[in-house]
Amino acid sequence: MVCALAILHLRAEDLVRYRTIAALIAATFLLILAHLLPLPPAVWQMLPHRDLIVEIDGATGLADVWRPLTIAPQRTWNALFSLFVPLSVFLLLARFDRGQLRALLLPVICIGLLSGFVGLLQITGGEGSPLYFYSIHNDRAAVGLFSNRNHQAMLLASLFPMLAVYASLQVRTTQRFRLRAMVCAAAGAVLVPLLLVTGSRAGLVLGLIGLASVPFLFRRPATDDPQRRKAAAFPIVPVVLGIAGVTLVALLALLFSRAEALTRITGSEQAEDLRFQAFMPMLDMAWRYFPFGSGLGSFVEAYQRDEPASLLKPEYFNHAHNDFMEIALTGGVLALLLLAVAIAAWLIAGLRVWRPFKTGSDDTRIARMGFVIIGQFLLASTVDYPVRTPSLACLLILAAVWLKSGIRQSEAEVSNRLEVPQAFR
Repeated sequence: MVCALAILHLRAEDLVRYRTIAALIAATFLLILAHLLPLPPAVWQMLPHRDLIVEIDGATGLADVWRPLTIAPQRTWNALFSLFVPLSVFLLLARFDRGQLRALLLPVICIGLLSGFVGLLQITGGEGSPLYFYSIHNDRAAVGLFSNRNHQAMLLASLFPMLAVYASLQVRTTQRFRLRAMVCAAAGAVLVPLLLVTGSRAGLVLGLIGLASVPFLFRRPATDDPQRRKAAAFPIVPVVLGIAGVTLVALLALLFSRAEALTRITGSEQAEDLRFQAFMPMLDMAWRYFPFGSGLGSFVEAYQRDEPASLLKPEYFNHAHNDFMEIALTGGVLALLLLAVAIAAWLIAGLRVWRPFKTGSDDTRIARMGFVIIGQFLLASTVDYPVRTPSLACLLILAAVWLKSGIRQSEAEVSNRLEVPQAFR
């Protein structure tokens, strides 16, 4: 319904502004639909690694049945329908102007902090806490509004660049800037222990990347009044208080044995992690289905088909925990090409937004923030599947729109500044 409403109010120029994002989303839809297209038996039976299905059809008298490329059509249909959530968000965001996109920073930050505090209450309440909103979740972990500690950590880590940019946005008075900077510094201080208690090793790395981006994203707002500019110097006191708060709360978290991420790193769980043991078998599966793949969304069936006996466990292996591997296995070469195009578009956008002559405007900082968040998603996807979570998929779309919108506005600003005066034309 939201998607239909967004389409009714969509204008052609909105899609033109974000044509790269729109093209990537459209190509993803078309690829999934291609995997659902029924094929004659002579065609689908020749696809790689379909011998078991052919044998079963032959034994049951179904040899003449038309089948799609995917080995699990119901899963692929689910993958198709799940795309409508981020699509709806994109179509709505395409209508937003720069001010409205900028205004989304605060609610996203608040949602992230809320999820972090819910995680604290979860580990305080224990395994049976009613604040675990999903029946299947990481036990005794601070998963917040998610069911997976890595997804919670991804959201929290993305807040560091958001806070840096939000603290840098233009305000009318120096007092407002100081207040905003102090609040953002305090929120950043709280984020560190919230990230630690998730127990996500990947989250620690993502958090470090987010922290490392802060000096490149934060700039004090420019002012016209010299006195105001002098007063709006870098907020030393809030930063010092923030660092002190980080140290204190992190020490308390460690003292009460809540820093699960550090515990898991120093323990032996990493060596026993099923994800690392399954990497080579999954690589072999990807080659068996290459170049067409097993069908987008069909990982569970594809993995069960060739799961090594040595890795059989009572636990349910729902994803490859490496989205690049899963895309190769289920989507084949076309999905990999689409992924390569998306990464290339991100890198090209990065070159445009990080050029030395770029202005220090709010638009530039927002674009750079979007670039950093997308980079965090790419890194997180090497050990998990954050984009397959609807809420995080929407955050990725928002980051892409922030990046594209910020580039367009900042380049227009540079063009206006470099425009030759009318008298010299």
